[in-house]
Amino acid sequence: MRAELELSRADKLQYVCDMLDQLKAMSGAAKGSILITLMDMAKLQAESELVAERGARLQHDRDAAI
Repeated sequence: MRAELELSRADKLQYVCDMLDQLKAMSGAAKGSILITLMDMAKLQAESELVAERGARLQHDRDAAI
């Protein structure tokens, strides 16, 4: 059995963003196509959740320091 790497939610969201960029490049789809638009929307959603995740982590760390 393979040992699985423990990744934080933020790490996973960053991976999704990176992979979406690579998929867009590899797809060969024309700029403005629905495929590119959907991947852009997915990346925006992942980035939004990543910002929220990092903000929650900062707040948690501040609260723990008090």
